[in-house]
Amino acid sequence: MILSTSCWQLPHPSRIWERISRSTLGEPLDTETINSIPPEGSSLIPSFRETESGACILGSEVMALGILWLGLALLGALQTHAQDSTPNLIPAPPLLSVPVEPDFQNEKFQGKWYFLGLAGNGFNKEKHRRMKMYIANYELNEDNSYNVTSTVAWVPLQSDFQNEKFQGKWYVLGLAGNGFNKEKHSQLKMYSATYVLNEDNSYNVTSTVVWDQSCDHWTKIFIPNLHLGQFNLSNIERYTGTQNYTTRVVTTNYNQFAILYFKKVFNNQEYIKVTLYGRNKDLPSVLKEIFISFAKSLGLTEDHIIFPIPIGSHQLGREEGHLGTSQV
Repeated sequence: MILSTSCWQLPHPSRIWERISRSTLGEPLDTETINSIPPEGSSLIPSFRETESGACILGSEVMALGILWLGLALLGALQTHAQDSTPNLIPAPPLLSVPVEPDFQNEKFQGKWYFLGLAGNGFNKEKHRRMKMYIANYELNEDNSYNVTSTVAWVPLQSDFQNEKFQGKWYVLGLAGNGFNKEKHSQLKMYSATYVLNEDNSYNVTSTVVWDQSCDHWTKIFIPNLHLGQFNLSNIERYTGTQNYTTRVVTTNYNQFAILYFKKVFNNQEYIKVTLYGRNKDLPSVLKEIFISFAKSLGLTEDHIIFPIPIGSHQLGREEGHLGTSQV
């Protein structure tokens, strides 16, 4: 006795593909294609059932063709989804209508550039709000072409760091970190940090702070790390609860400004801090915007960014809460 079950006759796969393709272009499926779809609840168990035209095709073949049909149907659905999800892009303006820098000097343009802002018909403010700052390095060739190398600048490192030029007094013009709060630290006073280079290329870093009317000083030693311009806190065992403390020079021109990144692990909590240094107490608006952009690229917000209040020449400001209140 031969057990029978419902089965169906599938058209050739090429005919199914042709009809699916027409459907993805907006044409409705015809009756023949719809009828070729396996009815709900039907079985793919191998069987021989007598039909008017002869035996039904083998169940295993039905299964193979059914899977093929399913694959083609899914591919067609994906094509339809891709067509439907194509964004309505703002048309690009004619190239001739876009201004070009007059007397462009390609030699001066080469070098490292930070991406401080992006705009385009392929960007979405909500979708790309967590995008990190990155770097493009332009290298001029003999034929006046450029080799452009882009690098995601999670935490950049100053190239060819020159430790002798970096030493000296720096004023803290800006601070940002996940341990800072704009409202809580709004009255933070400007302070200074003096870097003295040792023979082993480590730095003695002396912070000068003001508590009410008295000055206070303390010194930390930062020793070179694997990378030039990156340092670790020396004698870390002296700082109870501190498991790791690393700093790196993000960028500097040595005689005007510097941006440093600090990462500290304290009692299994990770704290980050970004410090904007200046050789004097002036804070140019352009430098301020660069600092804010970099801080935000690390995931920090306006609430995590503060600018210490400038003070008189006889005072040097207040430290960032003993590295205790702000934890960095």
